[in-house]
Amino acid sequence: MGDLHPAVIHFPIVLVVLWPIVDLIGFWAKSAALSRLAVGLLAAAVVVSLVATVTGQAAMDAALLRGTARPLLRTHTALADAVPWVLLVLLAVRGWGPAKFGRVGRVTALILGFGCWPGIWVVGRTGGALVYSHGVGVNVGTDGGGHGGAHHGANIDGANIDGAPALKTPSDDG
Repeated sequence: MGDLHPAVIHFPIVLVVLWPIVDLIGFWAKSAALSRLAVGLLAAAVVVSLVATVTGQAAMDAALLRGTARPLLRTHTALADAVPWVLLVLLAVRGWGPAKFGRVGRVTALILGFGCWPGIWVVGRTGGALVYSHGVGVNVGTDGGGHGGAHHGANIDGANIDGAPALKTPSDDG
């Protein structure tokens, strides 16, 4: 299941960035349709962040078995595990805030929505460091010196991302 994490993780990031933009446009344009769309995007962000958290837990378990940098892994995990909860609270504020407090509730939700951007950036940045600096989630072979580790980048169709030839493993022969 950890293999799904790289494919899933981009959805909550995009939705966290997108929903307050759509909601702000709906607020300015006084468009109920855009406002409903924004709430739908936020609700979808909650759901896909839960999927990302579950798949991320599986990816973390695999990374721990490989001996990946534990402090960075713990930081990323602690921050990422908070994302669904933060989004759930934000959905509640966005859903009930305007009904209870009118424009103030709506503006509060928007401020909180844009305020999530730095947090989601840090989660993405620490996840990216795990991938690009520690090889978490990329194909692992030998680096030519007999050391295990990621070599140049993820293997795609026989060549690495940066164009270097793919390294063969004993299982490739046969």
